[in-house]
Amino acid sequence: MRLLAYLLLLAAVSTFDHSAEGVPGYSLPPPPSAIVAKVMLDRHAGWAIGTAARSYVTLKTADGGCHWFATGPAGFWPRLTREEMSENEAVENNPALSFVSPNVGAVATIAKDEDGNASAIRVAYTAHGGRRWIQTRFRTPDWTESVGIQFADAKHGFILALSGPAAGMMEKRVYRTTDGSRTWHLAADGIGRGSFYPTGMTFRDALHGWIAATYHGEPDVPLYRSSDGGRTWHFQALPEPSVYKDGGYGNTNPPHFFGPQRMEGTLAADYRNNDQNRYETITYVTRDGGQTWRIGRRKQTRSSP
Repeated sequence: MRLLAYLLLLAAVSTFDHSAEGVPGYSLPPPPSAIVAKVMLDRHAGWAIGTAARSYVTLKTADGGCHWFATGPAGFWPRLTREEMSENEAVENNPALSFVSPNVGAVATIAKDEDGNASAIRVAYTAHGGRRWIQTRFRTPDWTESVGIQFADAKHGFILALSGPAAGMMEKRVYRTTDGSRTWHLAADGIGRGSFYPTGMTFRDALHGWIAATYHGEPDVPLYRSSDGGRTWHFQALPEPSVYKDGGYGNTNPPHFFGPQRMEGTLAADYRNNDQNRYETITYVTRDGGQTWRIGRRKQTRSSP
């Protein structure tokens, strides 16, 4: 038994190789609970953030996720406590990633001071498939608890910084880069009306973006749109099923765009009618780059009495 255990351990160790910057790479997929965030660019290429050895790790795959390799950036991720290493805490810490191609993208995280409060947002950007990284940081308010990042192309990127939902309110800021993450600037502070809670952000190109959200106390389905690179945001109405206008609410998810000019897109919204115990997921579709949305597929369920 000891010999067998030793051989298994030796085999596992021998599967590690060395990728960019001398960081060891996984040749076996990490367990599902180790993946915190993931984006697949096609059937083969993808990037992910996982947890290993009490730290986050940036992972890359070229075979559809069968094998993952760590690619740096060296010294970027903070060390995690035991509590933060749990699955729920790791997700709540919300390290973020966005890639526009197998070679171009970025990861982001929150830097904290000695009291555990947010002090800065750190970004690591690569245009070389993880072989080289540019690391930047900029100050953010101490209320910042989570960040989301999205690049529209190799140069234009956006970060959505959020507070916790204290007293029914959530602070929101959007930061923007136009030079491939070398510099970041505040684009918008305080977005939308009411105390909606964003579920994510999407930019179709350098100018047109959407913030999807959830909020159970407003009659309108929360969706906000920018047409000037994230500087201003305006409510965008969706065609809403009449059964949910009274006694119900809807939650939106960030839209997804595709096609040669990224003019086609889908947006999923979840509706609930409290009076009828009725739930429905509606997929909205657009063919004009998100200028207008129409109801496409509908999937309805009814909860048990």
